[in-house]
This record gives sequence, structure tokens and C-alpha cells, in this order.
Amino acid sequence: MSRKTETNKDGITLRVMLVSVLLIPLNCYWLIELEVVRYTTPTWVVPLSNVLFFILILILFNTVLKWFSPRWVFSQSELMGLYVMLSIASTLCSHDIMERLVGTMAHGFGLATPENDWKALFGKDLPAWLTVQDSHVLEDYYQGDTTFYRRSIISAWLTPVLWWTGFMVVLSFVMLCVSALVRRQWTERERLTYPIIQLPLEMTGKASRFFKNRMMWGGFCVAAGISLLNGLAHFWPNLPELPITRRHYRFSDKPLSLFGTIIVAYYPFAIGLIFLMPIDLLFSTIVFYGLYRVQAAIGREVGWHSLPDFPYRNEQSFGGFVGIMFYLLWVGRGHLKWIGQNLLCIAPSRDEPLPYPIAILGAFVGLVLIGLFVIQIGMTTGIVLIFLTIYMIVAVVITRMRAEAGIFVHNFHHASPVMAMMNSVGSGSLAPGNLIAFAILRPFNHGFRAHLMPHQLEAYQLASKTRSRYGGMIGAILWATLLGAIATFWIQLHLYYKHGASSGYFHTWRIGSGTFRLLENWLSYPGSVDWAGISFMGGGLLVTVGTILMRLRFFWWPLHPLGYVMSTNGEMSDLWMVFIISYVLKYSLLKYGGYKAHRKAVPFFLGLILGDYTMGSLWNILSIVLNTTIYQFYP
Repeated sequence: MSRKTETNKDGITLRVMLVSVLLIPLNCYWLIELEVVRYTTPTWVVPLSNVLFFILILILFNTVLKWFSPRWVFSQSELMGLYVMLSIASTLCSHDIMERLVGTMAHGFGLATPENDWKALFGKDLPAWLTVQDSHVLEDYYQGDTTFYRRSIISAWLTPVLWWTGFMVVLSFVMLCVSALVRRQWTERERLTYPIIQLPLEMTGKASRFFKNRMMWGGFCVAAGISLLNGLAHFWPNLPELPITRRHYRFSDKPLSLFGTIIVAYYPFAIGLIFLMPIDLLFSTIVFYGLYRVQAAIGREVGWHSLPDFPYRNEQSFGGFVGIMFYLLWVGRGHLKWIGQNLLCIAPSRDEPLPYPIAILGAFVGLVLIGLFVIQIGMTTGIVLIFLTIYMIVAVVITRMRAEAGIFVHNFHHASPVMAMMNSVGSGSLAPGNLIAFAILRPFNHGFRAHLMPHQLEAYQLASKTRSRYGGMIGAILWATLLGAIATFWIQLHLYYKHGASSGYFHTWRIGSGTFRLLENWLSYPGSVDWAGISFMGGGLLVTVGTILMRLRFFWWPLHPLGYVMSTNGEMSDLWMVFIISYVLKYSLLKYGGYKAHRKAVPFFLGLILGDYTMGSLWNILSIVLNTTIYQFYP
């Protein structure tokens, strides 16, 4: 049956768009209260707990509607449309993007003092159209006890807010176009499984028996019960507490002392999510992470103090990213050829989100606009080309990880265009305008735990699974980008002018206060080429390519190249034990019970995710109501 005859007529309906106008600002307020005011970060892990909590509430609302007005019940495609829009808005609102961006717009002048001499060092070169430079407006921003809703304050912020909002909409559109170009190859030809969207699909499926499955409720009760007990222990310390969140251990005797701090955690939701990963990727990630820790231990033992970053995890990670990109181009060469042969076909197709000529043109024009935007900040043309190329490589590879492996956290903290160029040429060889642009764009190149593109490709898969129109999903994503950006700016500025950004009410590093200190260091202490860093980038590339070649040549080769890159994930130090637990459970089920036993067990692990997320979200809401920090299920 063709997609045309299967298309769900509901899709992204008007009422879904109206509901998003209510939910997106509420969602952004929730996240800012959690991430900026309290030390908890729901946007670091996917699927986003706050979004699934909203979907669960809507499912409960549906149950009530069925009794009174069945025709008003939200369809699965509508719920998935809201899921996507809330995910996009949450990603923009996250600590890794806009929560840092607002600080970046203010701190260049707001934190300038006679001692640091920032105004003389780089103040005159900060673009007035992207930053706030009025001292009176900034004084109120840091001190608080006032209101954002004054004409002078709004006018000072309006121009930067509009420019940055436009930038984010264009960036989102570029990623939509690139996602459309890779979708057929990854989804239909390579048949990637998209593990991250399995839970929301199961929750909302019309014919699904998800909420009637006893295994699911078993997992739900285990995770929710642990969270409930640990949360109650916050109020009544005499109650027992199960130590499932991270604990730090240090040993004084060798060989364990060589491994430095060892972190152990047993997050129930993480066990559930990692269980959904392909077993070869699970095994590969564990092996490569073990090898990384052995490298670090050897470095401590032999005293390689001249290499302070040894074993250069970020550099190895970047080399792995480049290697994976080469692999994707090689494997997808047939698809690229097919795209080339269909460049003249601009007729819309229900089988593709965008016609390929439109997708290519859209990506090209969008990148040109972003390039011009960055050049106006001060970056030179040659550096812009390198910067955007590396940025898109990182975006595509992270999206591939999510689609194939279902990795739920991707903290590649410094595997960015900035790190690659700093190592390759040194900050001393880069013009001050380039360094200033690097600093201003840091919210989009730092951490990568929150990234738009994986959500967008997953949105295409959700549209396909629910037989919704791709066009409606694209419109919903762009709408969520616009509304999410405006809501995040509005809520943060409202809170900062009410409480004061430097009043102690907010966590200092959560508002991006370190960005311009980094720029100060680049300008005051110019760096040279880091040959050790370059060597480890090359080493990461060679390991990845070697693993790819072994995997292509020998069917028995057990290691997957994505496992090497995922092992450099900054959160692996917290999650290695969870990976081992999930691998042992998955391997045992497949070995002794076969695929049938594995399939029957999946609802239990989905229940672990939902139970931990649900109870964790309830504790988060209570923490906002009581204006305190309660039990946090992660980190």
C-alpha cells in the first residue's frame, strides 16, 4: 500500500498548534527552574523526561475524554506532533544552548571590570547587534529586584533576541534539509532502528497493549518505587535510601589508584534505555571505554606530566567523528549517486520529507546565511568554511549515533570546530575576530548533549510510523523552534530581572559565565599548534577506520566503530556500570531465551524508563513548588 493511501489525515492539526502555544512556554519555564536554578539537567538525556511526562498527562486526559467526547481524543499522530515540538523547544531551552546564550549576550560587558580589562581587550569588537552593552540595563540584569517589562530594557534586548532567533530558525531549517537527504539511506536501506522513539510510540499506539502489559508495570513499579523511597528519604533521613545515583570512589593502593576517581551508578532509566541498544554496540562501547581507562592509568603510571590532557579523549573523539563521516559517505555512495540522478525531480513526494533539489538548495542557502551571519561577527571567510564543515560533521555523526545505537546522552564536550582548529593552528595564529566569534558561538558548540538534528530525523521516522504528513511535521518543527526560542528568552529575562543573575539564586556556571574568561585566555595567552593533540586526532581516525575495515572484511569481527566514538562520551564515566549491567542482561536473555524472551522482556525495560521519568518529574515539580532541591534521578 502506498504512503498516500495510508496517510493519517489528522497530522499536525490546528488544535495541536494551539496546545503547543500553551505547553511550550510552560515546558521552558519548568526546564529553566530545574537547570538554571537547581542542579538538575533533564535535557542531557533523551527521550526527554519532561516531554514524556507531558505526553503521559495527555494520555491520561485522553482516557477521560473517551468517556465524554470520543471525537476530541488526541490521535497518535497528534501526540507525536506535540512530542516533537516539545522536544525541539526543550533542546533549544537547554543548558547547552540557550541557557548559556542569554549569558553570552550579557557577560561581555556585564562582567567587565577594571581588573580584567575586558572592555579594552575585546569589548570594542563585540557586535552590538548580538550583545547587550547598556550598563544600566545590565546592572538591573545582575542585581534583580526589578522588572524586565520596561521600555528601555526591552528595547536593549530586542535586537539581539531577534537576530539570535532568526539564526536558530535558519540553523533548524538547515538540519531539516540534511536530515531529509540522509533519511532514505539510513531508514529504508540500512534499516536503522531508532531506539529512542520506541517508548513514545508504544505509549501512544492505538492498538498497543502497552499500558496493559504486566511486565511494563513491573519495571515501572521497580523504578518508581526506588525513586519514591529516595525522595522520601530527603524529607525523612531515617528512611533507607538505595544508592542508585552516582557515587565517587578513590583508592590508595595500586593498581586501582591508577584509575583515579571511579564513579559507580545504577540509574534504572539508563538500564532500560541502554538495553534497547544493539548488542554489538553495547559490547564495543564497553571494550573501548575500558581501553580508554587503561590508557589513562598507563599515563599516570609512567608520569607523562608533559601531556596534561592524556589520553586526549576529546581529540580521539574528533578523529572518530571524521572516520565515521568517511564511512557514512562510502556506505551511502549509492544513495548519493541516486540523489544526483534525481536532482531535476522537484515534484513533491509523500515518500520524502522534501524533494532532493529543495533539500540541497535549502541546506546550501541556509549555510550561506549562517556563514554571512558569522562573518559579520568577525570570523574570516576561510575559517567560516572550515568551521561550518566540522560543525555539520559533528551534527551528522551524532544524529547517526541516535538513529543506529540509540545512545541517550552524547556529551562530546570539546569535540568541536573550535577544539579542532585550536589544536591545528593554535589561538595565536587566529585573528581576534575569529576568537571572538568562537566565544559568541560557544553555546552551539559546547557539550552537544542537546542537539536539534537527531530530534528532527526521529521526527521524520515518527511521521512515517504514524502515517502523518512530512510537511506538517516540518512546519511543526520550525514553529517549535521559533516559539521555543522566544519563550526561552522571555522566561529567562523575566527571572533574571526579578531575582538577579549574580544574586546567588542561579548557578553561576549554568548561565555561561566562563565563556569570556576563555576568550580572555585565548587573547592574552596565544597558543601554538598542539602536536600531541593532532597526533591523537589522527590516532582516533586510524582506530575508527581500522575498525571499519575489519568489520567490512571479517563478519566475525565483534567491534563496531560507533562503539569507539561513543566510548569517548563524557558521560561514560558515570554510565560504564549501567552499560555492563544492560549488556549482561541482554546477552543472557538472547543466549538462554532467544529472541522471543528478549522481545517479551522489552516492556519491562520500557517500564523502567517510564517509572523513573514519571516519579522523577513529580519530584522536580515539587522542588519548584517548595523552592528547594529534592531527589534527582539524574545525574
